Amino acid sequence: MSQRGSTSSSKDVKKCGICSKQITDKDIGVQCELCGVWYHGECQDVSKEAYKMLTKNEVIHWFCKMCDTLIHNKFRSH
Repeated sequence: MSQRGSTSSSKDVKKCGICSKQITDKDIGVQCELCGVWYHGECQDVSKEAYKMLTKNEVIHWFCKMCDTLIHNKFRSH
């Protein structure tokens, strides 16, 4: 399960896979469970409501747009 919520520490700076800017504790930050890359919620169209659901429910999995497309294409071909 990817980590969500607090994203910054002095040792582990996270940068968005889309805009390359740092993801801070003030940002909505989500990590793709397939590729492991961190993203700003805004850069992946993750709403505040969706983010709240992700942080409260560990059964829900989140994939970035690129990985989500790869997964969908793989299952369509079978």
